[in-house]
Amino acid sequence: MRKVFAKCAFVIFVGAGLNAQAGDVVSISSGNPTSEDIIQGFLGEPQTGGDGVKYRGIRMIDRSKPTGCHVNNQAVALKIQFAFDSAELEDVGQGTVEQVAKAMNSDVLSKCKFLIEGHTDSVGGESYNQQLSERRAFSVLQVLQKTGVSASRLQAIGLGESTPLNSTNLASAENRRVQFKVINP
Repeated sequence: MRKVFAKCAFVIFVGAGLNAQAGDVVSISSGNPTSEDIIQGFLGEPQTGGDGVKYRGIRMIDRSKPTGCHVNNQAVALKIQFAFDSAELEDVGQGTVEQVAKAMNSDVLSKCKFLIEGHTDSVGGESYNQQLSERRAFSVLQVLQKTGVSASRLQAIGLGESTPLNSTNLASAENRRVQFKVINP
C-alpha cells in the first residue's frame, strides 16, 4: 500500500433525524465555520456576510417532544479534513470539530444527544473502508469529548461505504464524511 500524504475534504452532517438525506441539508460553505454558524444552521436563521448558509429542503421538527432538544433543520453540513487514508484530523478539521463541540455545548444544543457516523467512498476494500469509517467516527468523538462534550451525549459507529450520498458515483468525495444525528428519544 502506498503512503500518500495529502489533504482530503470530508463532510460532517449534524442532524435532527435518523435518516438525513442530501435534500434535507443546510450547507455551511465556510471553510472555518464558527459555533454560531453551526447554531444558525440548526435554527434555520440566515447568516449575513461571507459565504453564508445555503438552505435546501428545510424540515421543521415536532417541538412537542419532551427531550429539550429543539432544532429546526434535519441536518447541517460542514467541511472537515482528515489526513489522506487516515483517521487523523488535519489542523483545519480539528478546528472545525472544536467549533462543533462549542455549538453542541451551547444553550440551543446542550440537551441534544448525537450519533456520530463514519462513512467512506467505495475506493478500497469493503472491510478496510468499514474499519476506516469506524476509526474516523471515533477520532471525532474523542475530540468532542476532549473539548467538553459529555460522553453520555455521544455514540459513534462506522458505516463504511454502505450509505453513499452520491449513489451515481460511489467513489465521489461527498461519500467520504462523518455525520452527526440527534438521537434523543
